[in-house]
Amino acid sequence: MFASWFTTLLVRFAKSYLERVSPANAAALDPRALAYVALATLFTAVLFGLAPAVHFTSALFKRGIRESRVNLAASRHNRARGLLTACEFTLSLVLLVGFGLLLRSFLRVESIPIGVRSDRLLTISTNLATKYPKMAERIALADDLLNRARAIPAAASVAITSNLPLSGADDTQIRIQGTASPPVEVRYVSVSPNFFEAMGIPLLYGRPFSEHDAAGAAPVVVINQTMARTFFPNDSPLGQRIQMDDAPAIWREIVGVAADIRQRNLEEDSRPVFYRPYAQGIDFELSLAVRARSEAEMPETALALRKTVRAADPQISWDAVKSMRQIVYDSESLSLRRPIVKFLAAFGVIALILTATGLFAVLSQSVTERTREIGIRMAVGARPSQVLKQIVAEMLTYTIPGALTGAGGAYLLSMLLPSGHIGWSGSGVFLYGVDRFDWLTYGGVLLLLCLTSAAAVFLPAERAMRVGPWIALREQ
Repeated sequence: MFASWFTTLLVRFAKSYLERVSPANAAALDPRALAYVALATLFTAVLFGLAPAVHFTSALFKRGIRESRVNLAASRHNRARGLLTACEFTLSLVLLVGFGLLLRSFLRVESIPIGVRSDRLLTISTNLATKYPKMAERIALADDLLNRARAIPAAASVAITSNLPLSGADDTQIRIQGTASPPVEVRYVSVSPNFFEAMGIPLLYGRPFSEHDAAGAAPVVVINQTMARTFFPNDSPLGQRIQMDDAPAIWREIVGVAADIRQRNLEEDSRPVFYRPYAQGIDFELSLAVRARSEAEMPETALALRKTVRAADPQISWDAVKSMRQIVYDSESLSLRRPIVKFLAAFGVIALILTATGLFAVLSQSVTERTREIGIRMAVGARPSQVLKQIVAEMLTYTIPGALTGAGGAYLLSMLLPSGHIGWSGSGVFLYGVDRFDWLTYGGVLLLLCLTSAAAVFLPAERAMRVGPWIALREQ
């Protein structure tokens, strides 16, 4: 029954990350898988339940009932039982530390500013390769879209770009005029004249594009801060000229320097990127961005944006309208991390429950086996606090070795997680801004496990403090 329920939940969870999920087929339990898991569970229960049963019956028939009870009392020193409990603690710590490291990394990445104002910004994108193979046609369509979008009543600003933030960029080889260095690879984006103002990207110095930067005007570009630092560390880039590897070869003058934005991933290394006016060249990717005047007008603006692009050319297939916040949420940096963090959290919670259950079972069994001993100690003057200390000390013999082993194992396994600097493509298990031995993560996990262990030891300890001589006599 629970398997059926959780399978349905799993399908709903998967829909957020997979493009095609068939609920009709995916939600049905596979009979072979169900039979295999049922047999494996039954086999495990019989196998691990058989060992104590054989031990008890062997002692019962060989030594008699009284001696077997004494033998069972002595089993409190059973190292195998303590080892299994310590292993539970170790595995729980490893899983929770892994979850903690990736969660802190996820939160660090989520808090990275993308370099643009994401509030009230709506976008829609398409690919013009099939319908508009000629550049002149693409430029004419971009002009038409820009004029139509400006007429949207609730639009505060409008911009066109070939690549939105967090969507990547085209690459090219460039030469720098006056240098003998070989061509180097950079990224570039085609944008409308008011792109920087509409997206909220600061222009550090120089000028932005204007309506005068048309097809027949002098070719110009605006570069980002990283490109300025990389290729012009000691000189001003303004007035310098670069040449792309397209034909015909054209020298383009640098007229401005803009602040860096996250063009591919939130945690990416900053890459050299330059912008060119779309009227002087635009490739097949095309995106229209509209900033609404207020949050309340965003639904109305989204509907008007969809109608606007359809009116420009009903035969073009456009993607769904997305807000910039949704693009950030769906970005590769976060979408690759989110399911891994959720699954590790689920496994960590299960491991935590198993650890608490295991400690409770072991300590409860220990108190049951030592009822006579505890009763005699209470009869000769032992205080309840002394009994409590002994129970807690027994818990520590399981948890301390498990904590030390788990911390070492977690650190060794964390070495499998890449860290340092990420390239142009993201990774779901990349540690960003978090050290492998992050004391806050390790300390928080140890504190959580200690609190869980304390909760697990409470009932057995409370029962042990209530043991009196009369209980010991009754047990005898």
